Amino acid sequence: MDKPHGDNNISIDGNNNNVNVNNYQAEKIIRIVDDHQYNPDTHISPSQQLKITEIVSETSEMMKGCDENNYSAKMYKSLYNKYLIPKYTLLPKESFAEAIDFLKRQKAIYRKNLKVLNATRFKEYTAPIIETIWNIRHKNEDLLEFASLKLNKKVHNIRKLSVNDLDTLYNRVKSKK
Repeated sequence: MDKPHGDNNISIDGNNNNVNVNNYQAEKIIRIVDDHQYNPDTHISPSQQLKITEIVSETSEMMKGCDENNYSAKMYKSLYNKYLIPKYTLLPKESFAEAIDFLKRQKAIYRKNLKVLNATRFKEYTAPIIETIWNIRHKNEDLLEFASLKLNKKVHNIRKLSVNDLDTLYNRVKSKK
């Protein structure tokens, strides 16, 4: 005979008039679901989401192969923890500029770590950035002349500089207006 199912079931079976009464009530499981719905009125726009993704991807690419860390996950997690959000897409609009600054600071910290973890990768990453920034901001000036002046030595090729000299030059180029 099958067991009765449901609430307050009564079952009468066969010639012996067996009566089974089941007053068993299943425990109701209540799930509280936090509704993490994107709202374009309060959350960052798709283009702002893309900007966050780009910074995270650039950082992850910069650190690729240096150690076992997943830098994308680390950056997103730090963003979630700072803004108490479950997904970066739910970042409030008014926090976007601050979040970008935060991620850029994280990227700068990781760039400093790269210098220690893998000097060759640091140089491969940093030299093109210096050249790009220089070409955008100072087209008519000579980068090698600027580097020679700031490093107090004749520079013929920035890609041949030491890690420390390259880091110094990077900071000087970034701060020069």
